[in-house]
Amino acid sequence: MYVGINQLGDYSATGKRIKLYAGVTATGSYTISLADLANIDTINYNVFLIDKKLNDSLDMVRYKSYSFNINNSDTSTYGANRFVLAIEHAAVPQYLLTSFRAFKVQAGVQLLWTTMNAGNYTGYILQKRDNKGNFNPLYSTQSVNGTSSYSYVDLNPVIGNNTYRLLQNDVNGKITYSDTVTIKYTRVSRDFAGLTLYPNPSNSIINVIYTNATSDKSSPNYSVDIFNSIGTFIKHESINSNSWTEDISAYKLGVYVLQVKDSSGNLVGQTKFIRKL
Repeated sequence: MYVGINQLGDYSATGKRIKLYAGVTATGSYTISLADLANIDTINYNVFLIDKKLNDSLDMVRYKSYSFNINNSDTSTYGANRFVLAIEHAAVPQYLLTSFRAFKVQAGVQLLWTTMNAGNYTGYILQKRDNKGNFNPLYSTQSVNGTSSYSYVDLNPVIGNNTYRLLQNDVNGKITYSDTVTIKYTRVSRDFAGLTLYPNPSNSIINVIYTNATSDKSSPNYSVDIFNSIGTFIKHESINSNSWTEDISAYKLGVYVLQVKDSSGNLVGQTKFIRKL
């Protein structure tokens, strides 16, 4: 006896239970066999054959077949009420958010969170509170199996309090929120008027002029750091002139931050540019 199911339907939310009809012409011993599984996530879901008469079940992904007896004089051994094919979420270790923190950095406000047992099925939406008290999405990402730490840099903090929280969506669709964290941000007092970047946007070359940079080529006293819009480090180099070019043709489309720092690592210039098509 082989089981064939042509259309399964959606099982991702609550799983699926399918009644199987068992009927034969003669009393005897029989076997239900599962020949193949297609389009079922057998990593995150279990597939069981449940025998309601014997209160028994079998992992069909592992064993593929189940032997049983039918007695035509006993209606409980056959028909539509004995066997159920059940697709259920596999048991997973309990997910835990172990920390959610915020720090002031030169580029803005850095948000860091660490987790346990996130697997590859936990969704994150970083939210920021506006001046009306509403939380709006700032950044979203999906957990990666084997990764326990995640980060994002808010490059546009407001002057004053910046309040954040983390929305977490687990494998069952359950949504939870972290405690809020607040960082008070003050405007950088340095004058960055000496930094010019053009053309902006650009798809290939940008020209950068920093009028306060040293012109002594034997003593490069400044460095340049480039970050993408989520604060990921892209490039570092030393400069020894008040003007230079950057080839950004290999960069992904998006917004980037260019920072100029002195020999002590102090931020002395910052601007944004856009890599376009």
